[in-house]
Amino acid sequence: MSVRDDGLGMNKLTRERCLDPNLGSKHSDGRSSSYGFIHGILQRHDAQLEIESEEGRGSKVTVLLP
Repeated sequence: MSVRDDGLGMNKLTRERCLDPNLGSKHSDGRSSSYGFIHGILQRHDAQLEIESEEGRGSKVTVLLP
């Protein structure tokens, strides 16, 4: 399953950190990105989360289930 948006996208540093539940990116209002949380759940079920993102062009998030 894939979802694509045409939002702000992520810079390289944010993309590298977004799956780490301890270092995940923060929104301007202080909320944490939930990619790290989702990634952990998927790993426990032998699934994968792939994120493609380009700053200024949006992101594509893909969930690969076994």
